[in-house]
Amino acid sequence: GMADLGKKMPITPQTNFRLASLSKQFTAMAVIILIERKKLSLKNKLSDFFSGFPAYGNKVSVRQLLTHTAGIPDHEKPLYRTIRPGDEPTMADALDILKSQSSPLFPPGSEYQYSDSGYVLLALIIEKVSGLTYREFLKQNIFSPLSMIGSDVLDQTKPKIKNRALGYKTLPKNKFKLFDYDPLNYIVGDEGVYSSINDMAKWSRA
Repeated sequence: GMADLGKKMPITPQTNFRLASLSKQFTAMAVIILIERKKLSLKNKLSDFFSGFPAYGNKVSVRQLLTHTAGIPDHEKPLYRTIRPGDEPTMADALDILKSQSSPLFPPGSEYQYSDSGYVLLALIIEKVSGLTYREFLKQNIFSPLSMIGSDVLDQTKPKIKNRALGYKTLPKNKFKLFDYDPLNYIVGDEGVYSSINDMAKWSRA
């Protein structure tokens, strides 16, 4: 029931939780906003936005990225293998890893497989098309219009998240250990959004 054990802060309807993969719905909405504004199409291919992708980038569509049918290989395990103590990989690092993988998991569009990497690519596409960072785009086009005043994205700029709930791991004898940090925390699109019960109710109504 505590948002921060060290400060003895209880959880309230204004407490902002890390939404993890529930962040993907905001990435999807940002893509749809750009499609409605005629800046993007579901038929656009990866190669329309990024040079240096393997040949299958000519076949992967925005629609396939949204629906987890693109066959994009995982970026996280390769990144974990390359980072050294103190490293915090960036979105650019994730893109480099994805470009380095020569073949998809399956022919794009032929199967379904849940994909974090596809949503990192969508966040990068949002940035490329809009000229804003993923965080700025969500704040300007979703959070501010809906008065989701506490919602934010924890990206490479490391903004201070107000009323933030920290993560803990349970230990024996009802004890807890802080478990809130991962070096990949600042790669967004597949995750990264913080929001509260109050703000998520506004989002749900909208």
